Amino acid sequence: MIKVLLADDQELIRQSLSFVMSKQEDIEMVGTAANGCEALELVEEKQPDVVLLDIRMPEMDGVECTRRIKQEFPGIKVIILTTFDDDDYVFDALRYGASGYLLKGVSVDGLTNAVREAARGGSIIAPDVASKVLQMFSRMAQGDVQVRVNKKNALELTKMEWQVIREVGCGLSNKEIAGRLYLSEGTVRNSSAASCASWNSVTAPSWPSGRAEPEQPAGGRRMSRYWKAALPFLLAAVIILAAASCPVVLHIGFPCDSYWNVPGENYYTFIDAAIEKFEAEHPSVKVEYTSGIRVEDYTEWLSGQYLLGQEPDVMVILPEDLVIFSDTASLRELDPFMKQDPEADLSGFYPAALQAGADKGKQYALPLECVPQMMFINKTLLQKEHIRIPDNDWTWDEFYSL
Repeated sequence: MIKVLLADDQELIRQSLSFVMSKQEDIEMVGTAANGCEALELVEEKQPDVVLLDIRMPEMDGVECTRRIKQEFPGIKVIILTTFDDDDYVFDALRYGASGYLLKGVSVDGLTNAVREAARGGSIIAPDVASKVLQMFSRMAQGDVQVRVNKKNALELTKMEWQVIREVGCGLSNKEIAGRLYLSEGTVRNSSAASCASWNSVTAPSWPSGRAEPEQPAGGRRMSRYWKAALPFLLAAVIILAAASCPVVLHIGFPCDSYWNVPGENYYTFIDAAIEKFEAEHPSVKVEYTSGIRVEDYTEWLSGQYLLGQEPDVMVILPEDLVIFSDTASLRELDPFMKQDPEADLSGFYPAALQAGADKGKQYALPLECVPQMMFINKTLLQKEHIRIPDNDWTWDEFYSL
């Protein structure tokens, strides 16, 4: 039984993850903490096998807590589970000995498999963080170690080898992959080796003296230790980034009718047209969606997809649900993507409609449809009462002054 401790300052996150973990036959939740200080006390008391830590917590953050845990209890594995993929957080957490760095968008299966892999002594890294890890190690090497991902060789991998790569990226062991893909463990090992060998992921120089490495100052020796500790993450990053070049399926979620719960075929018409245009511009991406979900059932359906780890990649969010999903880190912030896209232009949206997709100053959704409010006047009645009929440029201030 794997004993797990969770630290997160959001009570809803603690309750949700505790519920998910408690449903696993081989995992036992031994405690939860609201900050790093509480986590340290519980680690000493409960002696868990794996600790799940958020980054930003009051009193003591997840990075410092990782350092203290690995310093005082080196055998305990730490996985960072957060919404933040900032370089400093990633690098410091790995430098202090974290066994993995996951983002809160990870599926239930991905998280539980990561816990199992960490307990076995493995390393886990989120795909979104993989490129940052490669860049960090490339800078650390200062030219002495090179990382190459050969796209041509990667595309020559067999379908089975790609399947194995994806399962490795999810943190599964050879035995688990063999069971899922109906293969022998030997075949899985061979496929993994062939996949890694198809691109020269790591090459090191030969030193003139014949030694494994040259004499270095203390700082250089520390850098060498960082490399030895970081190699599992580096190899995981190479595998994940190579797998990213495969054709992907993008799942979208939306109700089949308007916000007023009125079914209409026009919804599918404009969605299908948008998908056709998108797929033409991105031939390596296929877009799929589930049809027939009524607005009155949509929130329940979407919540169920999250619990199953099958949430859509792009989805419609009803106005009353936005804050709930953003507060539970279920949505990605759009601002960084829009800043990188020179064609992103928000000037065409009504400010009020745009604000409906924001929470705490961050944009999580863009308007799909909005409900304009209009005023009708009875001209006959106004004329009868000798009230001036408003001009076309009548303002709200003039209306309120009546």
